Amino acid sequence: MPGSLANPLTHDGRGYESQFSTNYLGHLQLTMRLWPALRQAQGARVVAVSSRGHRIAGVDFEDPNFERRT
Repeated sequence: MPGSLANPLTHDGRGYESQFSTNYLGHLQLTMRLWPALRQAQGARVVAVSSRGHRIAGVDFEDPNFERRT
């Protein structure tokens, strides 16, 4: 999955901020949907890669959708 960086503030169809949704929630959702097949494969793994972008600007877990801040 490609990542997203410095895009204008938008929200996905579920209401989540689009950059957070693309870079974090999308990976989780893909893994969870593949989970039954991964369990059957007995020994399959999921390897998630990321950038160092979180060091520049962390995730505000109190307001991940930018509802109370700009």
